[in-house]
Amino acid sequence: GREMHDLHFRDLRTGEMLSDHLSGLASQVAWANDNRSVYYLRLDAVLRPVQVWRHVLGTTAYADVLVYEEMDITFDMSLEKSRDGNFVLIQLVSTLSTETRLIDANDAAGSSRPFLPREANHRYFVELDGTEAWVLSDRDAPNYRLLQVDLAHSADRARWQEVLPHRPDVPLYGMLLFRDFVALNEVHGGTVKLRVLGRDGKSDYYIEGSESVYSATLTENPELVSDTVRYEYTSLATPRAVHDFRPRTNEDQVL
Repeated sequence: GREMHDLHFRDLRTGEMLSDHLSGLASQVAWANDNRSVYYLRLDAVLRPVQVWRHVLGTTAYADVLVYEEMDITFDMSLEKSRDGNFVLIQLVSTLSTETRLIDANDAAGSSRPFLPREANHRYFVELDGTEAWVLSDRDAPNYRLLQVDLAHSADRARWQEVLPHRPDVPLYGMLLFRDFVALNEVHGGTVKLRVLGRDGKSDYYIEGSESVYSATLTENPELVSDTVRYEYTSLATPRAVHDFRPRTNEDQVL
């Protein structure tokens, strides 16, 4: 079932519990870069996340600021910090449409703006690195295609530049951006493969399994600056295992 959470704060230097206390929240929170402002999700009567609020440590909940409210009940809401640390991301997902909204993590009083305003029958997913954004989009591409755009012009789809075109026989369904490369999950004839593209356009590598059918899927990779891609490998004959792959050396290590 759905859950309601209380949020408490501890000073990690002293171990002291702070007086700040928030209740009736969803589980996801994200910090602004001042280390005093925290964004959180409030729930509606049926426990759906529908509002993003900002709390500043040392103030009461009555002083919290509503940053965004989703009025369309067909959209699910989630909250996270971008992996480059520059934005708090509000992710809004419906069956056939998505929208990502950006809050500047360096502006403690910032509002949210859409990366690209939602469009009917268009799902897109974003990874950020400074002023650069990489996008998976199913606009005129049911299996998705990979694009790149300057963040300042993200709301203008005419400025999106194609990196990988749509392929009718190869779905793209996962992407993680790293400082020097981008990692993608692709499905080839039922096999989930992991592809690593150099952001400079000079390298393109598939992590090949030793079996004819397998799944090599991206997992948690919190550090954008990492030189390692972490993924999970499994097949009908091989138990699930976590791997670290280093593109610079092609070294693949089972953890």
